[in-house]
Amino acid sequence: MALSHTAAQDTNRDNDESALNSTVQPANSSSQEDALYSNVKKSHPMSEDDIQYSSIRFSKLSASPRPSAPKAEDDSVVYSVVGQDGWSVTYTPERICASKGSTVDVSCTYSYPWKYSINGTLWFTNWPKYSDPEDLSENPQYRGRVHYLGNKNNDCRFRITGLTESDSATYRFRFLTNSEGGKYTGEPGVTLTVTDLQVSVYPVKLTVGHSVTLTCRTVCTLTGSPAFTWYRNGDVISYKTKYSFILASSDDRDLYSCAVRGYESFPSPAVSVRAEINSDTVREGQWVRLTCRTTCAHLSYSNSFRWYKNGQDLSETSEYLAFRASSERAGSYSCGVWYGSKYLLSPAVTLKVTCFRVDAHSNPVRDKWNISLTCKIFCTQLKNHKTITWYRNGQYLSYSNQEIQVTASSGAASRYSCAVRGYESLLCNEVTLREGCTKIQVKPEIVTEGESVTLTCIITCTHLGNSQAFTWYKNGEHVSSKNQDLQFRAMRGDSGSYSCAVQDGHNHLLSTAVTLSVNYPPTDTSVSVSPSGEIEEGSSVTLTCSSDANPPVHRYTWFKKTGAVTSERGTGESHTITNISSEDSGQYYC
Repeated sequence: MALSHTAAQDTNRDNDESALNSTVQPANSSSQEDALYSNVKKSHPMSEDDIQYSSIRFSKLSASPRPSAPKAEDDSVVYSVVGQDGWSVTYTPERICASKGSTVDVSCTYSYPWKYSINGTLWFTNWPKYSDPEDLSENPQYRGRVHYLGNKNNDCRFRITGLTESDSATYRFRFLTNSEGGKYTGEPGVTLTVTDLQVSVYPVKLTVGHSVTLTCRTVCTLTGSPAFTWYRNGDVISYKTKYSFILASSDDRDLYSCAVRGYESFPSPAVSVRAEINSDTVREGQWVRLTCRTTCAHLSYSNSFRWYKNGQDLSETSEYLAFRASSERAGSYSCGVWYGSKYLLSPAVTLKVTCFRVDAHSNPVRDKWNISLTCKIFCTQLKNHKTITWYRNGQYLSYSNQEIQVTASSGAASRYSCAVRGYESLLCNEVTLREGCTKIQVKPEIVTEGESVTLTCIITCTHLGNSQAFTWYKNGEHVSSKNQDLQFRAMRGDSGSYSCAVQDGHNHLLSTAVTLSVNYPPTDTSVSVSPSGEIEEGSSVTLTCSSDANPPVHRYTWFKKTGAVTSERGTGESHTITNISSEDSGQYYC
């Protein structure tokens, strides 16, 4: 027999995906295999020594792979990874799985008849119809991130750095010889899959006191079996592939994330791990309906029920118990079903009624946040009470008014709750002040005056809801924008310290500040003279150049203009003239 309430519970399950990979088989494999013959198109006569036909055999699949058509009229394109009279390209392996942000080296070798020499090589993913394939090194998406590591003999390795999910594609190598028709593209290429990291939790239903296992998962199996780094609230806790621990509390608020070793700047979204508890929480004024159900067949026809609160008989005999929630209604409820000569009691369920809520308003000051916390009172009979008990991380903090001021330093994460003094047993919706779930991204990274700049407040935690409210600050002052993106055309006065805060239910997420520096060329250039006034012959004078620029000017050049003649006189922020004579007269500028 079980007591149930109307609160719905969501269950998340992990679905493992398996990949089907084709394999290249020897030419004498079983008769159940289909032969796929290479296709050669010739634009001019060639001797038998140039290129000959050969075949590739694939394991029989539901859909047989087919060769692509030749890409250009004047090319002899051979679609094979096995040699054709000396022409070949070999990829090892043909499938690579890598994590976002990492670096991957693609292993490749190639060969060609000895009478040819190599004029050019390239890697590509895109081959437009009726044109040449696009060299990755000239593609803006890859510029500065692809590096050819091979040579003009037989090595065609290349490297991609800073991988993004948009880099997932099939990469092919092509080389050109000194003969008009001696061009060759290696098929089928290397299929690269770039995946992000996700933390999966096992088991799905968690119980206090039992083991929990966290696994760092990807959509494909990472090539090379890399090691992982595990974090709890941003601190390193393990270097194993999986992380296991005993769940000590149903109110565990720690955040767990993982990253591939060597690429710790690209961690997975953080997840929280909480156990299911046999209770329900409602706000004052909400309707609550408790249902008494039996799981035993011999009791299913019974219509005699009894309800109890905190062990006391409520004299209620219906299958249902319905009421409007209030602080007086909070407690432990159980029900009984009459059988024979007594009532068989169910396990109790605890009904909690929320009477208080903490609201937070933040203001960043340098490397810390000043937070104003307000205790909101919902329960009607407590509205006139003014003395509040404040708690931090479940521990008594102080007796105070309904509003207090606290400071959240960099890296701190604290939970605040409140209650009317004397009614501390009533439930409060606490607020969590947390750093580490929010960061600011600036694009472009280097900002020049007049350019459009976008600051994005990025949320990295996955346990949050969809009702986020954003607040932006510059040098501690509130900025009018309430969007996730803060966009403007950069001016020199926009330089400063920017931070953002995100309100998501009871979470108050605080970012660390980023400094925006707007670059602009030298302006307001001027020259000062020391000493000032009349300068006597034989004395010395120092000229100093000053200007407003970001970054500051480090190189100065001095010029002297006499009539129509201008000459360079030196470098440096200051220029000193000693033993002055009439020949030094003129206009000086920097």
